Amino acid sequence: MKRVSVIIILFIGLSAILYTYLNKKSVNANSLFETYYSLPESGMFIVRGENQEGTIQKGLSSYEHKEYEQAIQHFNSALESDPENYMIQYYLASCYLHKSYIKESIELYKNIILQGDNFYVQDARWYIALAYLKQGNLKESKTHLIKLNEADSNFKSEAEQLLTKLNGINI
Repeated sequence: MKRVSVIIILFIGLSAILYTYLNKKSVNANSLFETYYSLPESGMFIVRGENQEGTIQKGLSSYEHKEYEQAIQHFNSALESDPENYMIQYYLASCYLHKSYIKESIELYKNIILQGDNFYVQDARWYIALAYLKQGNLKESKTHLIKLNEADSNFKSEAEQLLTKLNGINI
Protein backbone atom coordinates (compact mmCIF):
# COMPACT_ATOMS: atom_id res chain seq x y z
CA MET A 1 0.00 0.00 0.00
CA LYS A 2 2.87 2.38 0.84
CA ARG A 3 4.49 1.61 -2.48
CA VAL A 4 1.31 2.52 -4.38
CA SER A 5 1.03 5.79 -2.43
CA VAL A 6 4.64 6.69 -3.24
CA ILE A 7 4.08 5.93 -6.93
CA ILE A 8 0.93 8.08 -6.99
CA ILE A 9 2.71 10.97 -5.26
CA LEU A 10 5.64 10.73 -7.71
CA PHE A 11 3.25 10.61 -10.66
CA ILE A 12 1.39 13.70 -9.43
CA GLY A 13 4.64 15.55 -8.79
CA LEU A 14 6.08 14.72 -12.22
CA SER A 15 2.79 15.66 -13.86
CA ALA A 16 2.84 19.05 -12.13
CA ILE A 17 6.42 19.69 -13.23
CA LEU A 18 5.65 18.68 -16.81
CA TYR A 19 2.51 20.83 -16.86
CA THR A 20 4.45 23.83 -15.56
CA TYR A 21 7.19 23.34 -18.15
CA LEU A 22 4.75 23.02 -21.07
CA ASN A 23 2.65 25.92 -19.87
CA LYS A 24 5.74 28.15 -19.51
CA LYS A 25 6.83 27.27 -23.06
CA SER A 26 3.36 28.10 -24.38
CA VAL A 27 3.17 31.40 -22.50
CA ASN A 28 6.59 32.42 -23.79
CA ALA A 29 5.73 31.48 -27.38
CA ASN A 30 2.42 33.35 -27.20
CA SER A 31 3.99 36.45 -25.71
CA LEU A 32 6.70 36.40 -28.38
CA PHE A 33 4.02 36.05 -31.07
CA GLU A 34 2.17 39.06 -29.65
CA THR A 35 5.42 41.06 -29.54
CA TYR A 36 6.42 40.39 -33.15
CA TYR A 37 3.09 40.04 -34.93
CA SER A 38 1.53 42.91 -36.79
CA LEU A 39 -1.02 42.62 -39.55
CA PRO A 40 0.54 43.39 -42.95
CA GLU A 41 -0.65 46.55 -44.62
CA SER A 42 -2.46 46.04 -47.89
CA GLY A 43 -1.06 49.06 -49.72
CA MET A 44 -2.82 50.42 -52.74
CA PHE A 45 -3.48 47.97 -55.53
CA ILE A 46 -5.19 48.41 -58.81
CA VAL A 47 -6.57 45.06 -59.81
CA ARG A 48 -7.31 44.37 -63.45
CA GLY A 49 -9.35 41.43 -64.66
CA GLU A 50 -12.87 40.92 -65.85
CA ASN A 51 -14.21 38.32 -63.44
CA GLN A 52 -12.50 39.02 -60.17
CA GLU A 53 -11.63 42.71 -60.15
CA GLY A 54 -14.56 43.65 -57.94
CA THR A 55 -14.12 40.66 -55.64
CA ILE A 56 -10.43 41.37 -54.97
CA GLN A 57 -11.10 45.08 -54.43
CA LYS A 58 -13.89 44.21 -52.00
CA GLY A 59 -11.52 41.84 -50.19
CA LEU A 60 -8.82 44.50 -49.93
CA SER A 61 -11.37 47.08 -48.81
CA SER A 62 -12.72 44.73 -46.14
CA TYR A 63 -9.13 44.00 -45.07
CA GLU A 64 -8.36 47.72 -44.77
CA HIS A 65 -11.54 48.25 -42.72
CA LYS A 66 -10.60 45.36 -40.39
CA GLU A 67 -13.60 43.32 -41.56
CA TYR A 68 -11.57 40.13 -41.75
CA GLU A 69 -14.41 37.61 -42.02
CA GLN A 70 -15.78 39.51 -45.03
CA ALA A 71 -12.29 39.78 -46.50
CA ILE A 72 -11.89 36.01 -46.12
CA GLN A 73 -15.11 35.44 -48.07
CA HIS A 74 -14.08 37.81 -50.87
CA PHE A 75 -10.54 36.44 -51.12
CA ASN A 76 -11.79 32.84 -51.16
CA SER A 77 -14.19 33.73 -53.95
CA ALA A 78 -11.42 35.43 -55.94
CA LEU A 79 -9.09 32.49 -55.34
CA GLU A 80 -11.62 30.15 -56.95
CA SER A 81 -11.21 32.10 -60.21
CA ASP A 82 -7.46 32.51 -59.93
CA PRO A 83 -5.92 29.86 -57.62
CA GLU A 84 -2.33 30.85 -58.48
CA ASN A 85 -2.73 34.52 -57.49
CA TYR A 86 -0.14 34.98 -54.74
CA MET A 87 -1.45 38.37 -53.68
CA ILE A 88 -4.86 36.85 -52.92
CA GLN A 89 -3.25 33.90 -51.14
CA TYR A 90 -1.05 36.23 -49.08
CA TYR A 91 -3.85 38.47 -47.86
CA LEU A 92 -6.17 35.52 -47.27
CA ALA A 93 -3.44 33.83 -45.20
CA SER A 94 -2.95 37.10 -43.31
CA CYS A 95 -6.67 37.25 -42.50
CA TYR A 96 -6.59 33.64 -41.37
CA LEU A 97 -3.59 34.24 -39.11
CA HIS A 98 -5.16 37.37 -37.65
CA LYS A 99 -8.36 35.44 -36.88
CA SER A 100 -6.29 32.55 -35.41
CA TYR A 101 -7.11 30.08 -38.20
CA ILE A 102 -3.53 28.90 -37.94
CA LYS A 103 -3.76 25.71 -40.00
CA GLU A 104 -5.35 27.53 -42.94
CA SER A 105 -2.81 30.34 -42.84
CA ILE A 106 0.10 27.90 -42.77
CA GLU A 107 -1.23 26.03 -45.82
CA LEU A 108 -1.42 29.23 -47.87
CA TYR A 109 1.94 30.58 -46.71
CA LYS A 110 3.54 27.21 -47.54
CA ASN A 111 2.12 27.35 -51.05
CA ILE A 112 3.53 30.84 -51.61
CA ILE A 113 6.96 29.76 -50.32
CA LEU A 114 7.01 26.55 -52.35
CA GLN A 115 6.34 28.44 -55.59
CA GLY A 116 9.49 30.41 -54.82
CA ASP A 117 9.49 33.03 -57.54
CA ASN A 118 7.01 35.65 -56.39
CA PHE A 119 6.90 38.97 -54.57
CA TYR A 120 5.46 37.49 -51.35
CA VAL A 121 7.94 34.70 -50.54
CA GLN A 122 9.96 36.42 -47.79
CA ASP A 123 6.89 38.00 -46.19
CA ALA A 124 5.14 34.61 -46.27
CA ARG A 125 8.20 33.04 -44.63
CA TRP A 126 8.07 35.62 -41.80
CA TYR A 127 4.37 35.10 -41.18
CA ILE A 128 4.56 31.31 -41.38
CA ALA A 129 7.30 31.47 -38.72
CA LEU A 130 4.92 33.50 -36.57
CA ALA A 131 2.03 31.12 -37.30
CA TYR A 132 4.13 28.15 -36.18
CA LEU A 133 5.14 30.15 -33.11
CA LYS A 134 1.49 30.82 -32.26
CA GLN A 135 0.77 27.12 -32.81
CA GLY A 136 3.58 26.25 -30.38
CA ASN A 137 5.66 24.53 -33.06
CA LEU A 138 8.95 26.20 -32.18
CA LYS A 139 11.04 23.85 -34.31
CA GLU A 140 9.25 24.83 -37.55
CA SER A 141 9.23 28.47 -36.52
CA LYS A 142 13.00 28.38 -36.06
CA THR A 143 13.47 26.67 -39.43
CA HIS A 144 11.81 29.57 -41.23
CA LEU A 145 13.52 32.20 -39.10
CA ILE A 146 16.92 30.71 -39.94
CA LYS A 147 16.09 30.90 -43.66
CA LEU A 148 15.01 34.53 -43.27
CA ASN A 149 18.19 35.28 -41.36
CA GLU A 150 20.27 33.81 -44.18
CA ALA A 151 18.36 35.65 -46.93
CA ASP A 152 18.29 39.26 -47.98
CA SER A 153 14.95 39.92 -46.34
CA ASN A 154 13.11 42.91 -44.89
CA PHE A 155 12.57 40.75 -41.81
CA LYS A 156 16.21 39.79 -41.28
CA SER A 157 16.78 41.77 -38.07
CA GLU A 158 13.43 40.73 -36.56
CA ALA A 159 14.13 37.11 -37.50
CA GLU A 160 17.54 37.28 -35.84
CA GLN A 161 16.08 38.81 -32.66
CA LEU A 162 13.23 36.31 -32.46
CA LEU A 163 15.55 33.40 -33.18
CA THR A 164 17.80 34.49 -30.31
CA LYS A 165 14.80 34.63 -27.97
CA LEU A 166 13.48 31.26 -29.16
CA ASN A 167 16.85 29.66 -28.49
CA GLY A 168 16.21 30.52 -24.84
CA ILE A 169 13.09 28.34 -24.87
CA ASN A 170 13.76 24.62 -24.79
CA ILE A 171 11.95 22.65 -27.46
